[in-house]
Amino acid sequence: MPICLEIITEEDLHLYADGRLEADRREAVGDYLSEDDEALQRVEAYHWQTAELHRWLCPVIAEPVPERLAAIVRSAISQNRSVVVVSSEDRTRQSLRTP
Repeated sequence: MPICLEIITEEDLHLYADGRLEADRREAVGDYLSEDDEALQRVEAYHWQTAELHRWLCPVIAEPVPERLAAIVRSAISQNRSVVVVSSEDRTRQSLRTP
C-alpha cells in the first residue's frame, strides 16, 4: 500500500471513475492509483459498472413518460403540491411547484 499524504476516499474513487472529480483531487487520486493496483482495479470496475448501467438504462430514460405518471404530476401541480424533477444527465433538481 503506497504512502499518501492526502486521504483518498472511496467516494473519490467513484467520482474519479465517473469523470466527475474536481481537477485538484483528480491529480491526487491519479497519483494514488498509479501506486495502488488494487484501488486501480476497483476504479476500473466502477467505470465498467457505470458504462453498463448507461448502456442498459439510457434507452429507458429516452422513452416518453407514461400518461399515468404524467397525470399524477399534472394533478399534483394543480393542487399546488411540489413536484421535483431530477435531471438524469447532470443530476440537477427542478421544482415544478406552481407560483
